[in-house]
Amino acid sequence: MSNEAQNINFAKPVLPAVDGWATLPTVEFTEDEWNTVYRGSCIDSTFYAYLVRGDGYGTFWIPKCYVRLVNC
Repeated sequence: MSNEAQNINFAKPVLPAVDGWATLPTVEFTEDEWNTVYRGSCIDSTFYAYLVRGDGYGTFWIPKCYVRLVNC
């Protein structure tokens, strides 16, 4: 994983331009190399992993290489 990818933190709230309320970005994550994809939010992070909370999935640590932003 590149150093640039390590510097991105999906667990930090962002301010949308529309309403001004800070929200966590929606992410996609997997445990099986993108064969099954879940959606959720990152609620914490370390250098190598995100603590991801997903609807119907629960809350687990997922390696950063298996977490990406949702393309809206």
